[in-house]
Amino acid sequence: MGRPLSEAEKMALIVRGRALVRLIEAGKVLLGYHLEPDERVRFGLAVEAAQAQLRQLVGEVDPAIAAQIIVASEKMLGPAGDVTVN
Repeated sequence: MGRPLSEAEKMALIVRGRALVRLIEAGKVLLGYHLEPDERVRFGLAVEAAQAQLRQLVGEVDPAIAAQIIVASEKMLGPAGDVTVN
């Protein structure tokens, strides 16, 4: 990202990223409960799309913003500053 981000832009990125984290985790839980093939495909595609968007977002933002996104994970294993753990 070329120019410095405003606080509102940073917050919007954090909110979007956290929503993606939660969508991924929820989708994975739902995949365990819905065994019909069409549901598994839909949930699987949603999880894959969210993972791709999250990877891109985290790869493009400042590490401090990425850390604020990753803390939304219920499965976070390391400190918030270490985004490589997830």
